[in-house]
Amino acid sequence: MIKQIIDRYYKPGILCVLLLFTGTGLRAQFTSSNLPIILIETDQGVPVTKEKIDAMMKITFHLDQRNYVTGPYNNYDGLISIKGRGSSSWERYEKKGYTLETRLATGENNNVPLLGLPAENDWVLHGPYADKTLIKNAFVYTIGAELGRYAPRHHFCELVLNGEYRGVYLLVERIKRDSNRVDIATLNPDENTGDDLTGGYIMRIDRVENEYSWKADFGYDLSYFNYYYPDALDMSSAQRDYIRGYINQFEYALTSRPLFDVQNGYRRFINVASFIDYFIISELTKNIDAYRLSTYFYKDKDSKGGKLTMGPIWDFNLSCGGINIGYGDWGAIPYNWVSDELPGGVPFWWNTFLQDPYYNSCLKERWNDLRQDIINENHFNSIIDNYATLLDEAKERNFEIFPLAEPVWGNNHSGLTYPEEIGMLKNFMAERIAWMDMMINNLPAGQACSECFTDCTQPPILGIKSELIDFSIYPNPATDKLYVQLSAPYPGIVNIEIRDIAGRLVIRGEMNSQQDKKWLIDLGTISQNGIFVYKVYSPGVILGTGTFIKE
Repeated sequence: MIKQIIDRYYKPGILCVLLLFTGTGLRAQFTSSNLPIILIETDQGVPVTKEKIDAMMKITFHLDQRNYVTGPYNNYDGLISIKGRGSSSWERYEKKGYTLETRLATGENNNVPLLGLPAENDWVLHGPYADKTLIKNAFVYTIGAELGRYAPRHHFCELVLNGEYRGVYLLVERIKRDSNRVDIATLNPDENTGDDLTGGYIMRIDRVENEYSWKADFGYDLSYFNYYYPDALDMSSAQRDYIRGYINQFEYALTSRPLFDVQNGYRRFINVASFIDYFIISELTKNIDAYRLSTYFYKDKDSKGGKLTMGPIWDFNLSCGGINIGYGDWGAIPYNWVSDELPGGVPFWWNTFLQDPYYNSCLKERWNDLRQDIINENHFNSIIDNYATLLDEAKERNFEIFPLAEPVWGNNHSGLTYPEEIGMLKNFMAERIAWMDMMINNLPAGQACSECFTDCTQPPILGIKSELIDFSIYPNPATDKLYVQLSAPYPGIVNIEIRDIAGRLVIRGEMNSQQDKKWLIDLGTISQNGIFVYKVYSPGVILGTGTFIKE
């Protein structure tokens, strides 16, 4: 099959003839673009289905100059496999999405830097259809990256498939374990014990995928936990059991332990800051699929700080207003929490987090920090305008074959002009920001501190306990004095933090353990009595955590 494709399409001039003389009207007239042009030909013009097939792909990509259908094909000229992607979008939309794999003639992966993105072999061609602005995914991925987290890199292009012009597409990095994508450890099938077993895993909440999917413990009947990387069939039973058990432990801690329990509660299992950033992006965009579909999270090895980490973000085609998928105007109005009111239910995690004063303190701290520059109406408008300007020419060709005014499942309005669509997006985001300002800053929370989100973002790596770092804290209960005593010399500085049950920092101090073996903590500055949480640590290592009672 591969040899037949090579023999057929590597003959000079054949591809050019197919493109220029197939069809009528716009399909025959498309000759150049300010965007990169991707040309794909399947063997014998076979239609693309959800099954992988072989094809040839040619890409012309020149910065700051026009790209022509006739080439030169300076970015890629070679073999790929292609298949359809999407669930509702594949079934309902005339404009389809595709998954691509760049390949060598031998059938092996061919890692290449398509459109200037870091080299890989797995890619997605997203065809914006219900999104009449064409830019929502690109817009949200840009914001996600500005938050300092990996979000799929992307590039707009125009697609010709089997000689037929198919409109504006977004080439996107497929979510994958890779040093340039989800940068976690490789997990081999024979890594079944010790630290090797603890990572790396990528999980996805979505529809059931195979016999190894398991029902998520919340209300949406179509949502399941799925093994994404490694594939379930490539994992040992010990690996599948481990990550499933870890998720179960997290959920158990979230429901059965006091939320302020640092040592045994939910914070032991997750990177809190990543959950906060995912919450902000999902709610800011009012993403209809958030939390329950196309939802990714991962876990690296324990030696690399291995807690559950939310992300990468994915799939914002049905977001940012203008949405109607059977919920009335719920998706179109800039109010209401997605986590709280999305019909069909979402994981119980998110509403439970909002009952934790520590989480709310971190959320407020992060939100108000981002409001200074990134989550800013003018900044959003600038990104939107830049993308709209980039598509100014190509959008006309796109809407000639996929009319702007044509009613589409998932979009609650039609008949608008493109400037009106862009204006609606800007207005929705401005109103959503204002509503979230009010809601987040009125959450019941502990006292926010400048270190709160930093502590969440960069948790110290858990060290291996030894006799050199054992310590004791006494008396417990305490009144006005608390002692920390090291059992043996420990090199360097040792720090302590004491927080109340709401997560508010009440005492922070340090001692030089090479000079002192006993540390007196004056509790006289704490006016209230009750349960307090302590953490003793040195740079990069938590020596211990626990609780004590002040009477």
